[in-house]
Amino acid sequence: MSQAGPLPGAALAEDAAEERETLDRENVQEPEQDPLEQPLPVLRPDLVVYKGPRAGDGSPTFTVYDPLSRTYDKIGWAEALLFERMRRPMILGELLKEINEQTSLSLTVEEIVMFARDVDSRGLTMSSGVKDVDELTREAAARETSPMRWLLFHYLYFRVPLIRPDGFLTATLNWIKLLAGRPAWLAYAIFTMIGVVLLIERFDAYVHTFTFFFNFKGIVIYSLAIVAVKVVHEFAHAYVAKGLGVRVPHMGVAFIVMWPVAYCDVTDAWKIADRKKRLLIGAAGMMSETVIAGLALFGWGVTGPGLAH
Repeated sequence: MSQAGPLPGAALAEDAAEERETLDRENVQEPEQDPLEQPLPVLRPDLVVYKGPRAGDGSPTFTVYDPLSRTYDKIGWAEALLFERMRRPMILGELLKEINEQTSLSLTVEEIVMFARDVDSRGLTMSSGVKDVDELTREAAARETSPMRWLLFHYLYFRVPLIRPDGFLTATLNWIKLLAGRPAWLAYAIFTMIGVVLLIERFDAYVHTFTFFFNFKGIVIYSLAIVAVKVVHEFAHAYVAKGLGVRVPHMGVAFIVMWPVAYCDVTDAWKIADRKKRLLIGAAGMMSETVIAGLALFGWGVTGPGLAH
């Protein structure tokens, strides 16, 4: 007699029981973690927060400098307090209690969570800065492109650094300061006024000098003069920045829609809290060109016909 197998009904019941157990396991939810017990990311120790100028409503502002990307971001008082306190491991509840008890601010859980996610996504935390070799290799390969493809996507604006002038600026700064002192500005003003008087007296002769530039020799001299003026313009930015303690890492040529212009990298001027000093750095180029124009006008007035004239 052959041995009988399991009854079909019993097998179906056994399968149904296993399915119920599987569903029960899937439906079991782990207890939710208290948001206040959530650990916060730790900010990178190399980030620097500089005090900025007052905002329009009188509240303090700050500037965050990321030395890895060499970028500056403007932040408010609340963000600056979070940057100050999130330099060590802590949980959300601890930070929230510390902020609300030790300052006049009243932050919410949602605001701190949004801040933490933002800094982590931008690579400003210790956890976001750690990448394995394979990931870095993939990112480097993704950035590789042909010169023509790179130009296609960057033709609107790109820079070509040519020199690193910071050491030279430091070595020559004291000599250049003689050209920017009060006696020098007084001399510039006197020479300019004399040039204006001579221009008024001989305006017709001045207008006729423009015909000199409508030939090859005149165009070459004019072009060289423009290049020289623009070099002085950029070095004026650089020397004023260096005089205010700002590092000037490089200078070179920038292309705006493929049109070349000189540039001077004074990005570190964002470390200066005084708006007037930052404005002085920005205006230095125009001021130097104004001085050159006044001296050139004086030179035209006191010279006779010829190349210098």
